[in-house]
Amino acid sequence: MKKLSTLFMATAFAVPALAQSGKENIDKLCGCFEISFKYAETFSPDKDYKYHDRDITMGVTELAIPIVNNKDRVVIQHLLIVGNGHIVKHWREDWTYENPVQWNYKGDKTWEK
Repeated sequence: MKKLSTLFMATAFAVPALAQSGKENIDKLCGCFEISFKYAETFSPDKDYKYHDRDITMGVTELAIPIVNNKDRVVIQHLLIVGNGHIVKHWREDWTYENPVQWNYKGDKTWEK
């Protein structure tokens, strides 16, 4: 029981510190990074399309740009810079402080508020 109460107390004191530094930690996700990217094609509307080898790993530059950055919300757009400067819009992160709405995945491509 002593270990459990010690863990609870450590958690209780750590949570406010995490909340205060959360925005700063999210801001650190922005920047320019050299990454290895494993490339795998997963879909083509053309039934005769020949997929590329799935074991392709390439080094690329990833640029993570904050497109919204205020005290309540951070939106980071990730761009990949590949080949001779070709830019690919890759993915986006949306962070909302104490968001009152939560989406839960129910399965079979279905989400529920």
